[in-house]
Amino acid sequence: MVLFSKDRILVPIDFSEASLKALEETLAFAEASTAVHAIHVLSPLEPTEPGIVWQAIDANTRKENVQKAFWEKFPDQHEKITFAIDEGKPGAQIIDYAEQHNIGLIVMPSRGRTGLSRFFMGSVTERVMRFAHCPVLVLRD
Repeated sequence: MVLFSKDRILVPIDFSEASLKALEETLAFAEASTAVHAIHVLSPLEPTEPGIVWQAIDANTRKENVQKAFWEKFPDQHEKITFAIDEGKPGAQIIDYAEQHNIGLIVMPSRGRTGLSRFFMGSVTERVMRFAHCPVLVLRD
């Protein structure tokens, strides 16, 4: 009995140490035929942000900077990783990406927030676990 399809795995990246470690561990256990996807979700730019007001940054510049930072961390993995950048609410974008790309497993870390911080901030991991169409493997420190 197969519990999930391991031919496509998604790892959300926020450039925290835990998310980068999750991707490294996924690459280590993924088979050669497995397509590993990574996604970074940017929050939408507000018109009142200084970078927008002074025309120092725009959506394309942000995406280029993220793309560059990602490939600096994983320079030899161009063949193995499909990297995507979306904009919006992280939980929703991760779930949508997983559905659109027929992902069989999502691997992501949990920051382990509890109490008031979890109540007010919510948990992207918890949202993904609840609403994803596929299994979610949560890595803890």
